[in-house]
Amino acid sequence: MDIPLKRQLGYASGNFGKSLLWTSLDYLLLFYMTEVVGIPAVWAGAIILVSLLWDASINPFIGYWIDRRAARGLDYRPFLRWAPVATALAFVALFWLPSGLPAPNAVYLFFAMMIFRSAYALLDVPHNALLAHMPLRGKMRMRLAGMRFFFSSLGGLAIATLVAPRFAKIDETEIGASLIQMAAISGAVLCFTIWQSLQPARIAIIERGHAVASLDPRRFITSILGNRPAMLYLGMAAAFAVSTPLYAKLLPYLLQYVRQDPAAFPVLLGALTLGQMVAMPVVTLLLERLPARFIGLSTLTGLALAMAGAYWFIDSAIHFLVVATFVLGFFLGGTIQIIWGLSGEVADCVADDSGVRLDAGLLAFLTFVQKAAIGVGAIVAGIALEYGGFESGAVQTLQVLRIIEALAILFPLLGVCATIGIFMRLSKSLDQK
Repeated sequence: MDIPLKRQLGYASGNFGKSLLWTSLDYLLLFYMTEVVGIPAVWAGAIILVSLLWDASINPFIGYWIDRRAARGLDYRPFLRWAPVATALAFVALFWLPSGLPAPNAVYLFFAMMIFRSAYALLDVPHNALLAHMPLRGKMRMRLAGMRFFFSSLGGLAIATLVAPRFAKIDETEIGASLIQMAAISGAVLCFTIWQSLQPARIAIIERGHAVASLDPRRFITSILGNRPAMLYLGMAAAFAVSTPLYAKLLPYLLQYVRQDPAAFPVLLGALTLGQMVAMPVVTLLLERLPARFIGLSTLTGLALAMAGAYWFIDSAIHFLVVATFVLGFFLGGTIQIIWGLSGEVADCVADDSGVRLDAGLLAFLTFVQKAAIGVGAIVAGIALEYGGFESGAVQTLQVLRIIEALAILFPLLGVCATIGIFMRLSKSLDQK
């Protein structure tokens, strides 16, 4: 199946809309809760963890629902049409605080996050699953994965340049209205970009046709969790997601308390995002000439070295840290492109072994482990900061400064090393199929 460039861009652009929401929360939510709303770090970490675990837990059910519909010849369009609207409304509600007191706001944000995560999962699973569901050649999947990540990075760049600078001031009287406006615009963009996937979803179900076997819950679960490549793939995603997002999540703490240079936050966030954007065309070009396994191992190794470089330059002149962060973003972007690009190949392995397409199911389990791992990373960071003696806005002890450095750089470095080991085993398993 070949997709016209217009349809490729339309499908991939959905990641721009999703990124405006996801990046805002991934990069800024913990800092927003502790520094703007005034919620203790451990409370904020718990809210993020529970909401992500809820999001993660419902993903397999949504995947099963979608795959069962697909087995009857029904496509993804109802999810892609209505879930973005619900998600946009819930996103705005996150910044419409009902009180000026931390405790009521914490309760409100907990329930608002649960609603937002539910709506987001209903659009995220089918949109992600289309990458594996469309009958594409391996190189086309890698290209689409790169396009998706390019749009994700473009959304991240918008957050870095338009939203992150507001956090450098930490002025609650000014930031409240700005965030609500940002949320409303982001929600509208989300709806428009996700709706671009309606036509590819219709075409995909026509090309795939009806499944050749019935699908029940037991077969759905065992076909994925009993497949070795699928389990290695999910394990690799978990190791990557529990660790690497902490660099961006802890970056504002790193700059405000370790370097005492909070104004550099949007600069470094922009460098990280630009590095990710540059990675897409470069990695896509390399994938046309070199094996995906070699590119994946190279980007992971480069990411580990870039993490070590960021730690080395943490106290150096800001331009050195900017360069290190750009390089880190480049290898981070390349690695994510490879991980998502492998989804179709792993889904094909599951289909060969089970006799039925489980594209939404595999991608649902992928988002399950990713979101659960990100939540675990957030609560670990919150607990470590809280019990290390972190006090918002205060001069931190040397112990707290070392904890921030370890959480932001050393823990992600260990996660990348674990990801390399699992990636090598997955590559061997796929080559044997």
